[in-house]
Amino acid sequence: MNKLLNFGDVIRTNPVSGYWGIAIVLSEREKTIEFDPMCHIALTPLVFQHEVDISELRLEDLTVLEIEHYNFNPLGNNPESNKVIGVYSRIVNEATSVIGSIDPKPLYDGPLPFSPDYGLEITWPLCGNVDTRFGIQAITHWLRAYDPAALDRLFGDKKEENTIDDDTPEDELWVMIKMDQYFHSLDEINIEEELIDLVESGELGEFDGRSSGAYQFDLNFYEVTSYEKAKKAISEHLDKHYPELEYEISNTYETTFDEM
Repeated sequence: MNKLLNFGDVIRTNPVSGYWGIAIVLSEREKTIEFDPMCHIALTPLVFQHEVDISELRLEDLTVLEIEHYNFNPLGNNPESNKVIGVYSRIVNEATSVIGSIDPKPLYDGPLPFSPDYGLEITWPLCGNVDTRFGIQAITHWLRAYDPAALDRLFGDKKEENTIDDDTPEDELWVMIKMDQYFHSLDEINIEEELIDLVESGELGEFDGRSSGAYQFDLNFYEVTSYEKAKKAISEHLDKHYPELEYEISNTYETTFDEM
């Protein structure tokens, strides 16, 4: 039987070698017909350059990381949209390091709906499984503020090495996918994970986020080193493995498949 994440678990993240972060489980829900057992997880802005232990944390220092436009909602303004909170599978895997447990209510005690329905006042993105990239937003946010030189060493060289002379270079890429149902399923999450691996392993860009609803699933990448090269790689992958899939790739967000 799989071990599960529980309400209040403290997760130590390590998405970048030499940097560790902290995330907190805010909720838990049992398995349903359509979904694995799920939970809400919040990233905190805390970053360490050693393998931090829970004894080093002060509860009063724990806050939710906020990044502008993290939770993109094309139909309106989410008052909590900057908070980096997502809905994840509770299933623990090799990428999940739980170091303790706390009462998370002082960290965030607001609404935590599991549905990504844009009609709700507050929604949270469905993020799939905790993986080896989990927590990357906190690390890059911290490096931008406190060690931009290290940020450039970690990510800048890859961009420079893979930049080619496009006539119209772009640094952002969106993939819009038509869904058969109103909200996305694990099928779309699997496609997303494949595209993230394709783009990031090829050093073509960095995953930024996703949104879904109204029969459209979309994800985007930033710091794209070559828009045309990334677009070609994604198109070839989708056409080969999902020949019936309807999708569009653009350098801006489009509502191509939305049905309200």
